[in-house]
Amino acid sequence: MRKRDRRSMHTVGVIKDALIERMQTRAYSDLSVAELCRAAQISRGTFYLHFQNIAEVLDSVLDDILGELNNPYGAAEKGCRLPLCRLIREHGAYRRILTDDALTAQIVDRLIALHEAEFL
Repeated sequence: MRKRDRRSMHTVGVIKDALIERMQTRAYSDLSVAELCRAAQISRGTFYLHFQNIAEVLDSVLDDILGELNNPYGAAEKGCRLPLCRLIREHGAYRRILTDDALTAQIVDRLIALHEAEFL
């Protein structure tokens, strides 16, 4: 994300919502920038002002989802706001993303990036 004004934040949100919505019925690997732009009702130029590619949009969505977790291992750990299993159960739109076998490596990479200090 390059800009941080209210309009840019709205556009980024619309793009991320379009990705989440499209992934409810289509595989991530089948999505295109053009399809996300149509769903978000924006131009390709607007898309590229905020993201370099679809993978960057997915990373941003994963950061939002996984950012809700202080500790990804469960509610029993002190400081955990929302365990991963509960997050998947309560947010149906996230379920398809978080349980997609093709995205496992990318999800693990984002978890490590977000919680690197805790892991090391």
